[in-house]
Amino acid sequence: MLATALVAVFSVCVLSACDEPEWFHRILESEPVETVAQEMLPHAVVDPADVPHFMDEGLALPGEGDVTEEFLAMERQVVINIHRFEDAAAIITDLPSGTSELATFGTFYITDERLASIQRELELIDNGRFDMGFLLIDLETGAGLQYRIDEVFFSASSIKAINLCAILYYHPEAFSQFRVHFQRALQSSNNESYELIFNSFSDNIPNLWRARVGMGTQKWGRMFTGLTCRDMARLWCVTWDYLSQDTDITRDLHVWLGNSRHSCLAKVLGSRDGYQVTAKPGWNPDPTEADTSSVEGGYVVSPDGTYLLVMMSDRASYPDDLFEDLVTLLDEAYQEYAPRKERI
Repeated sequence: MLATALVAVFSVCVLSACDEPEWFHRILESEPVETVAQEMLPHAVVDPADVPHFMDEGLALPGEGDVTEEFLAMERQVVINIHRFEDAAAIITDLPSGTSELATFGTFYITDERLASIQRELELIDNGRFDMGFLLIDLETGAGLQYRIDEVFFSASSIKAINLCAILYYHPEAFSQFRVHFQRALQSSNNESYELIFNSFSDNIPNLWRARVGMGTQKWGRMFTGLTCRDMARLWCVTWDYLSQDTDITRDLHVWLGNSRHSCLAKVLGSRDGYQVTAKPGWNPDPTEADTSSVEGGYVVSPDGTYLLVMMSDRASYPDDLFEDLVTLLDEAYQEYAPRKERI
């Protein structure tokens, strides 16, 4: 699942027999891509390509006076293969802050029609009265989609997967002692089992987990807390790294997190051939309470790659009711993007 290197390449179209346009020379004369790549991801091993590559054979070479916005975006593109979970977390950390519009990042190129359909679904979820955010990142290339990733939402029970995996990372012996309670907390979202496990260990363990992705200085709730999509996605990066280990413990965790109650990812994608879902939803569907939320975080292993997805809303609902159509659209967008990876 984890790639072994970061490869930085130029993304340009194959040139015809005519003279190269001025913008092509600007690419060749620009700062070396390996320098840019190392600045972006200090954990990566750089193996830069020394010749231009093309991204999409179907794109025609524009004339000098007709360089489209897509071509300008493709003039010089650093393509990232994730080397360690810290690299994925670093990409998420470095995304522009305060962005309120639906936007792609990295090499996540999809059609305008696809973006418009996702935008329409987001407006249906918001319904003019609620807030919503999500972040999707390809855990192989570091490319993805983002929407309002810096708004704070109540984590609800989605944080259980992150905190309990942190406890097991530092105290694997806890699994045999509390196995039934881990299952109840992760699969059925039982609060009493979660509290029992949590109270048996230091409150500082979740902070150690957060510190591994540069989040150790923030203020956190004890067992539940407020988080942004950016924060939760970074925490899922380190959780994904732990769950990627093949052990007796992680195999059980995958089963429980693949069938977690009210999981939209499990409902929509879990039964598809070649898919494996590892996710934990959370919810507070009582509209009379202050911390209403519908949240889900986790990752999807699909036939075309692995992506992490976090969705958060302050709307009083269950994730499998609220996010079902959005998950379908986002997976379709990923499947549209994924074949390009083979040509980069």
